[in-house]
Amino acid sequence: MKKKLFSLLITCFLLACGDNAGLIPDVNEPGLAEEQELIPISFNLGFSLEVTPLRASASAFNLKYLDYLVFTAYDEDDIHGTAGPGMLYKKRSFINSDGHIQDSLPSGYYHVVFVANNESPFLFTGENALEGVSMTTSLSAVPEVFYSSGFIHIENKEELREDYAYLYRNVGKVEIVVEDIIPADVETIEITVQPMAHTYIIQCGSSGDSIATMFDHVQMSGSLSQLGSITENDEGNRTMLPFSFLSYENIEAWRIEKEERPDGPGFLIEAVPVRTPVTITMQVYGGGNLLAEKQITNVDILRNKTVRYTGHLFENTAFSLLVDDNWTGTEEITF
Repeated sequence: MKKKLFSLLITCFLLACGDNAGLIPDVNEPGLAEEQELIPISFNLGFSLEVTPLRASASAFNLKYLDYLVFTAYDEDDIHGTAGPGMLYKKRSFINSDGHIQDSLPSGYYHVVFVANNESPFLFTGENALEGVSMTTSLSAVPEVFYSSGFIHIENKEELREDYAYLYRNVGKVEIVVEDIIPADVETIEITVQPMAHTYIIQCGSSGDSIATMFDHVQMSGSLSQLGSITENDEGNRTMLPFSFLSYENIEAWRIEKEERPDGPGFLIEAVPVRTPVTITMQVYGGGNLLAEKQITNVDILRNKTVRYTGHLFENTAFSLLVDDNWTGTEEITF
């Protein structure tokens, strides 16, 4: 996957919007300079086509928690007397939102972010778009997160701004399917995932000669540990139920590739994701002893895809890998 540096600007589409729903009153809005005229703006949020099956119709916006973040333009002259260049200008939180948001902003350029899920309010640290704003939840594991960001230019009051923002699934799923019949002496199966991408960074400003964090990326730290659920099937055999977890993509930075243009001076600049591999360890215990252990290494979490590993704990064979494209179709790979 490659990403062009000059493709950061995201076009907003114009559609009608309605009233806000469930606004949480604790908002972060630095005081405006008195001479700044506020211009009405509306947003209509909807899922991208790839996640449309999550709701029955376009009017059934069913996300419980929604945060709306607005960053100032990098030119502080656009908003006199408020936050500095790249600073967080406004944050609003909604609960049980219908997807329609109405607001007002002074003229200027803005980086607008929408992030939502169904399980837990988001926690944000940092107030500078250039240094990065971190996004986590209060859960130990990452919930299903939907995300959208883009740049808008607000010019004058005569121009009615009614913008449409697509929400994309911003996490991937990893599943483990154990095909063994679990022996009677097995008491527990411990599964550890390390490292985990609990924290998502919304943009950043640092860039070296070849590595950059100027795009959205994650911090890989900590681990996730859970017990596999052992059950008995219809034939009376003990089996382990499929284990799964969600995570942000394991991209901690971007590698900058430069290529001299053949038709003149300058460079064609591309960014390639720098991934931190994830290791999944499965340990089988019984009678206080370690009976079996298997590791799956170099695991990648892919946004909006399910990576499914299927195999045996008690045989010296590798797990097979299937990648569900867009959360549904499959492609089989053996490692």
